[in-house]
Amino acid sequence: VVNFILLTMDLGNSVMRQSCLHSSMAALKEVARVFPMVALNQGATRLAVGDLIGDVRKLTIEIYDLQ
Repeated sequence: VVNFILLTMDLGNSVMRQSCLHSSMAALKEVARVFPMVALNQGATRLAVGDLIGDVRKLTIEIYDLQ
């Protein structure tokens, strides 16, 4: 779901980004509210997604810059 939302915010497609930015940010806020492994920092426009399954020593966190 997050990857699909991020596709609508691609800088390479400015028309889609401009038309979908508001709804995409609203969707990401909702994802961050519902799932504890997702965090959204609107001030820095960064999204962090953690891997909740697996060994604690091998978990990953992916950080996306939404600008």
